[in-house]
Amino acid sequence: MMQLVANSPDAPEVQSLELLKRWIPFQTRFGQRAKKPLFGAAPPWVGGAAVAGRRSGTILYAPTHENLVRIRDAHPGVPIVMAESFDLAVKEASEGGGVVALPRLVPESFYPPGAGADTFGVTQRLHLEGRPRLVYLGRYGNGLHLTQVFELTRRLLTMGGEVILWDGLAHREALAPVVKALRLAETIVFAPPLNQAEAAGLLLGADLIWVGDPEPALYVPISWAMASGTPIVARYSKDQEALLGPAALWVYEDELDVWENALLAGLQNAVVREELQYRQLEAANRWRLEQAAPEWIQALGALGGRGMVRKLEVPRPCVIENSDTRRGI
Repeated sequence: MMQLVANSPDAPEVQSLELLKRWIPFQTRFGQRAKKPLFGAAPPWVGGAAVAGRRSGTILYAPTHENLVRIRDAHPGVPIVMAESFDLAVKEASEGGGVVALPRLVPESFYPPGAGADTFGVTQRLHLEGRPRLVYLGRYGNGLHLTQVFELTRRLLTMGGEVILWDGLAHREALAPVVKALRLAETIVFAPPLNQAEAAGLLLGADLIWVGDPEPALYVPISWAMASGTPIVARYSKDQEALLGPAALWVYEDELDVWENALLAGLQNAVVREELQYRQLEAANRWRLEQAAPEWIQALGALGGRGMVRKLEVPRPCVIENSDTRRGI
């Protein structure tokens, strides 16, 4: 049994291991410090760079060079397992040993054509009708960024369309007055939490993915978005670069005109869209769960000792043979 200490149930390290729970049994505890193990004498594994305390190992998701070096230097000799990062300096830092780089884990339903994705169901549930359809992946605590989102929505979607705020339903009460005042009530969609099939359907059925935060908060959904091939426009930062690498149209400035031009290019420029789709799928192709899960199982089994890994059965994608799996509505 693997013991994992992480900041929260939404930590990307926890979400990744949940996909492997059938083969690697583990128990999680959430907090800022790894203290006593849940059972037994062995120290726990730690998910993320923010958790302090003793450990048997650390799991990082698309770390920056700074985070990788900080963890390695603070815990010399303790193994680090990381889901793939696009920070070029990370590769150099990991070549000295003690770091196992593995592909990210993305279920097959997020890849075109969306086997198992519920495109029709999520369209009906969220009452989606307009085009273009943009999915905003970001947080909702920064007033400046949200003001930009709403103003850009007003500029871009003068002739119709929708911006879906990922997991935004919890913030609707606070933001609804602003949305109404800007006359965007028919344009902004506050999405509730979605199951995996619905999330895949939403990302595959969108026209553009909009990543508005300089600090990544949605590591796993952004990786899903990359696998969908739906073009991504993102605000640049070192953390976001480690997560997205070459698979995004980067915006380096905060000016609304710059953002508007970038979003329009992602929506309307066929050459830009095709290049982004190519780069995203090229980056995400080796993350397919069927291919990547055995690598994680082997690595964690070797580092965690005997008895941790159950009999290996390679996961197979769920294929639903009906019209609901098509890419768009």
